[in-house]
Amino acid sequence: MNHPAEWFLLLGTGGYLAALALTLTRLWHRSEPLHGINFILILAGWFVQSTGLWMLGMEAESCPIRNPFEVLQFVSWSIVIIYLFTGQVFRLSLFGTGSASLAALIGLVAFLIPGGMHIGPYSHLGGDPRIETHAALALFSYGIFGLIAVLSALYLLQNYSLKTKKWSAVFRFLPSIMGMDTVILRLIFVACIVYTVSIAIGALYWFENMDQVSMPKLVFTLALWLAYWIVLVLRLANRLFGTSLAWTCIALMAAALFVLWPVEASRDHGFASESREVSTLP
Repeated sequence: MNHPAEWFLLLGTGGYLAALALTLTRLWHRSEPLHGINFILILAGWFVQSTGLWMLGMEAESCPIRNPFEVLQFVSWSIVIIYLFTGQVFRLSLFGTGSASLAALIGLVAFLIPGGMHIGPYSHLGGDPRIETHAALALFSYGIFGLIAVLSALYLLQNYSLKTKKWSAVFRFLPSIMGMDTVILRLIFVACIVYTVSIAIGALYWFENMDQVSMPKLVFTLALWLAYWIVLVLRLANRLFGTSLAWTCIALMAAALFVLWPVEASRDHGFASESREVSTLP
C-alpha cells in the first residue's frame, strides 16, 4: 500500500468484519447477538473509513471518486452511514450486521481490482459543482440500493425459516417479515427520489456538454433509474411483493454495481473528447 489512506480504509473494513465475526460466533452458539457491541464496531469502522476517504478527498480537492477503488469505497461508506441513520430508527435486528457485511465485501473487492487505485489523467471531476453533486448523490443512492439488497436477503432467509421450520433458533433474531417489507418499500421510495435528483442535476451539465457523455453511460444509467421506479410502482400497486420483490431488489443491486463500469469508462471518454477538441484549436 502506497498511500496512508489505504490503511485507514482497510482498518475500517476490518471493523465491519469484526462485527460480522462476533455475530456469527454468537449465532453459532445460539446466543443473542450483542447489538450494542456490533453497533460500536460498525461505528468505529465507519469513522476510520471516513478518515481514509477524507485524506483522499483532501488530496483530490473534491469528492474522492477518481477511480474504481475510491468509487467502491465511497459506496461501502454510504451503505454504513445510511444504516447508522435508518437502522437505529427502525430497530431491525441483524440489519447492522448485514449492512456491515455488504460494506466489507464491497470494500475488499475494491482492494482486489487490478489497477483499481490508478488515477489517470482524466480521473478528476473537472471542478464543476454540478458534476460533483451528481456523482456524490448517485453513489449515495447506491448505498440505499445496498441496504435494500441486505433487507431483501434477510427477508428471504426469514421467509425460508418460517416455511421450512428450520434453524428457527437462529432466524428468530431476524426482523419480522412485515417490518422488513415496510422498510424495503420506504427505502425504495427514498432511493428513487435521490437517484432522480442526481440524474436531474447531471442533466443540467449533460445538455451543455453532450459530447462528454458516452452513450453506454446514458443508457445504463437511465435503464437503472427506470427499473427502480417500475419496481416502486409495482410494489405500490401490490403487483410485486414478497419473495419476488426481494429477488428483484437483489438483482437490481447487482445491476447497479455493473453500471459502474460504463460510468467509469465514460469519465475518460468525456475528458478525452474535451482534450481532443482543445488540441485541434488553432
